[in-house]
Amino acid sequence: MQAGELRGIVERVLLASLWGGFALGTLGRSLATGSLTGFGLVGVNTLIAGLFLTRARSQAVSHRPEDWLWALMGTSLPFALRVEGPEQLLGTLVQGLGILAMLYSLASLRRSFGIVPAQRPIVTRGAYAFLRHPLYVSELLYFAGVCLSVPSLWNAGVWLALAGVQWRRAVLEERFLIADPVYARYCENVAGRFLPTR
Repeated sequence: MQAGELRGIVERVLLASLWGGFALGTLGRSLATGSLTGFGLVGVNTLIAGLFLTRARSQAVSHRPEDWLWALMGTSLPFALRVEGPEQLLGTLVQGLGILAMLYSLASLRRSFGIVPAQRPIVTRGAYAFLRHPLYVSELLYFAGVCLSVPSLWNAGVWLALAGVQWRRAVLEERFLIADPVYARYCENVAGRFLPTR
């Protein structure tokens, strides 16, 4: 077995373990409390897990521990959100907008989805024609909706930490990809990392 195959197996087992523990716990609490937010969280994370498992094979993957650490933090931090308690309508509406934005970003990205920096086909269409990291932005919008739906200092702190982690992930991904002339041109054409500049 080659190192790449072993890494792929480890990634899948880790993802399945994270998702399984989260889904079982969140679904149990959501059924007990009737929380729509919990069901939404499970749905969003199921979609992300499915895309991860069906992603296109990468031409190169970062081996830098820092890249993997930030990717792991960005993937696992949303599991720390607490969704018990009475829900607020505004939060549910923001979650809906976040899900729509995520679906648009993921439809644009297709199989170029990944967790750690990796060289896959560069996507410049759809949501990626306006922002370099629309999936991170839509995830942050969705999780802001979770925080508005079930407000607490804990959830606000988790969201702020997640925003910082996603920013750092974007910087690290770009550092990995910038050697690709196609990506360098893309960065010149689409200047906005998290906010549109045009």
